[in-house]
Amino acid sequence: MKTIPQVPSGEPGVSPCSAFEEGLVPTVLDALSEHIAILDAEGTIIAVNEAWCRFADQNNCLPGKMGLGENYLGICRKAAQATQAKGIQDIADGIQAVLSGVRPDFAAEYACNSPTEQRWFAMSVRPLVRTEKGAVVTHENITELKLRENALRESEALFRSLFENHSAIKLIIDPTTARIIDANAAAVGFYGWSLEELRRMSMHQINTLPPEAMDSESAKARNSPRETFQFRHRRANGSVRDVEVYCNRIRTGDRDLLYSIIHDITDRKLAEDARKQLEDRNRHLEKSLSLNRMAGAVAHHFNNQLQAMMMSQELALNSLPDPERAREYLQMAQNSAREANSVSSLMLTYLGQNVLRHQPLDLGATCLAELRQICAEKPRHVTLEQQIPSPGPAVRSNSHEIHQILGCLVTNAWEACMPGRATVRITVRACHAAEIPAANRFPVTFSPAAPGYVCIEVSDTGSGIPGENIGQLFDPFYSTKFAGRGLGLPVVLGIVRSHEGVVTVESEPGHGSTFRIFLPQAARQG
Repeated sequence: MKTIPQVPSGEPGVSPCSAFEEGLVPTVLDALSEHIAILDAEGTIIAVNEAWCRFADQNNCLPGKMGLGENYLGICRKAAQATQAKGIQDIADGIQAVLSGVRPDFAAEYACNSPTEQRWFAMSVRPLVRTEKGAVVTHENITELKLRENALRESEALFRSLFENHSAIKLIIDPTTARIIDANAAAVGFYGWSLEELRRMSMHQINTLPPEAMDSESAKARNSPRETFQFRHRRANGSVRDVEVYCNRIRTGDRDLLYSIIHDITDRKLAEDARKQLEDRNRHLEKSLSLNRMAGAVAHHFNNQLQAMMMSQELALNSLPDPERAREYLQMAQNSAREANSVSSLMLTYLGQNVLRHQPLDLGATCLAELRQICAEKPRHVTLEQQIPSPGPAVRSNSHEIHQILGCLVTNAWEACMPGRATVRITVRACHAAEIPAANRFPVTFSPAAPGYVCIEVSDTGSGIPGENIGQLFDPFYSTKFAGRGLGLPVVLGIVRSHEGVVTVESEPGHGSTFRIFLPQAARQG
């Protein structure tokens, strides 16, 4: 530690404070990296450590010498006048305030520029701890700290710019509470709430998942460095959009947050669904065309042979003198031929090649008449409920085909019900083309061609149909029942196709099924 030498009493010179009398100055200050100087009451430098000496030699921020005996306060004021720098004037005023006892201490940061670099220093001024007037001035080189702070600010500014100005929808979410911490302009535009509103909201208010499922997904994102999810998000206007969410876990302070980028994939999902429907339609169409060609050829050939066989049997029966055994065998053969002929006829109906004459028909009255016959065969554990107007809406058809449709659907409905209390409900009503469901409708190529339709709806409380089986229900000879030919629903489809109508199926395992037949509505006669 260097101090101004003691001047004998009564001689002119600078009188140092007693705190720096010989043996009382702590030489340990020389080991410190901080630049330390002691000022007397007038601002004159009366003691410095080794670091200050190096600082005074290298520092070109303040013009003039800053060594022992120099007035530090005066140097600062001259520099302020020369450079018109308010910061230097503030330093001079701060030092003066501490020396005069106006304030207990003073601190400031300043930069020193050289041709090659810029250095930053933190300065503090405190009064001497003894009763003598004066102050301790400390300078600490904080250049590295400033560089780190500047780099951090630049990084934060870059992140803020990338976050706020990016066109992608971005949210920062607390994974523990699902609260929205921040959102960018794209998120405000997409969701329709203001930034302030979003910052007060939780993802539970946006995500359509139940709270338990939402918490499970949040935990998955919280415990993995990166996750991708597909959700449905609710917007301020009530609309719901399909979104794909990319989540990254980021650490800030003492907590983890989720940095989420959201892409609206609604249009992509619609395109995928449309493509899948088109593929299904093409697959069904190819299968149907192939099956139609094969079945048509087989049915016609089979039918021709059966007709010849039945005619020969009839002639043989009429030619026999009456031997009972021969007549019995021939009768059995003829019954089998008739049965085979009915199968052939059903196949032709499925193919639309066995069309009966159509005329205006009251669908309500026809269905009520057919149900009276069907109810005679109803199992005891099944309750039939009906909502059929009479007179009802009109269609161009015939009672035989309506009987085939209604008989097949009602029989299938009660056979799908387990023993015990079961209900089958039949409804007949008029409807608009827009009410025809788009899912699970057959034929898949159907497109509404009439403004108005009539609907025969048959629903049950049975076991339901797995989704993967619905597409096979109308294939000939496909059946889920132990007994049966597997031609009931294909025949229904053939009849509906000949009416330029459509069949739709709605079913869920364990929750029953609903079959709806839509036929073009006809004008009522009379």
